[in-house]
Amino acid sequence: MRAARVVAVVCLLALSAGLFAGSTARAKDSADDAARATFLLLLGKYVTWPATAFTSPTAPIVVAVVGNPRLVAELRTLAVGQQIEGRFFEIRDAATPANCSGAHIVFVSESAQGTALELAQPLRVSEQPEELASTDIAISMKNGRVAFFVNRKDVARRGLKLSSKLMRLASSVE
Repeated sequence: MRAARVVAVVCLLALSAGLFAGSTARAKDSADDAARATFLLLLGKYVTWPATAFTSPTAPIVVAVVGNPRLVAELRTLAVGQQIEGRFFEIRDAATPANCSGAHIVFVSESAQGTALELAQPLRVSEQPEELASTDIAISMKNGRVAFFVNRKDVARRGLKLSSKLMRLASSVE
């Protein structure tokens, strides 16, 4: 009887530890998504798009996200009522590359790399710093903060200008 109780207690402790570890991982993912969302929305302040990028002076800044529904939800929450130069944000869950059409910022999560980068116009953001040649800005999470890397030549080739403030904050500029 005592052995059965010990086994039951050990099983409960193991189950609790597993649940706690899972909730800790979810909390970290949630915090990382909040940091990514903040970065993506603030990025709009530091980019100058060509005049042809918007259909009107009040057209929204369209942010498309491929492969991370939690990030889409976080962006939609943070973007409510936010404007940059009179433009609100439109957030899209880009389940397919076609949903990236017309987006101003396209974020491709690590799990979906290669899915939409070829179609993304004009600013491509990904989670693969080692693949900077195939994106404009690559981000990585370090201790709950966003570190980012800029492919200056690709950004210029797309007719975009990044502010010097943003460039100074980059971990690397190539």
